[in-house]
Amino acid sequence: MSEGKILVVDDEPLVTTLINQILSTEGYTVLECNSAQEGLDVFKKEKPDLTLLDIGMPRMDGYEFCEKIKEFAPSETPAVVFLSGRSEQEDAGRSFDVGAFSYIRKPFSNASLKQFVDLAFSSLRSM
Repeated sequence: MSEGKILVVDDEPLVTTLINQILSTEGYTVLECNSAQEGLDVFKKEKPDLTLLDIGMPRMDGYEFCEKIKEFAPSETPAVVFLSGRSEQEDAGRSFDVGAFSYIRKPFSNASLKQFVDLAFSSLRSM
């Protein structure tokens, strides 16, 4: 079983619930938030190991969220993976500009999400 705390922030409750179901069966602790503001509050309190973050959300997009969490941990680089249904060319470059660890395109399969998160944790632990 895996260990690690993952914050999932997406304005679609179905997406956060699905990701929770997929990753909690792998042993991860998954925290679900359906707004960027709620995600910021949980991020400050829980200090997750990895944040899976939608880009296109109302009131505060994923880019702004990513910028704000850097203010809470200025000496660390928070591990953020963007999730988006937009084209990679449109978002991937900007994702890395704001400090994202990586980028996953929606839709994704259960197996690819598990594999990607396992790889991300493996990389983070070796840093």
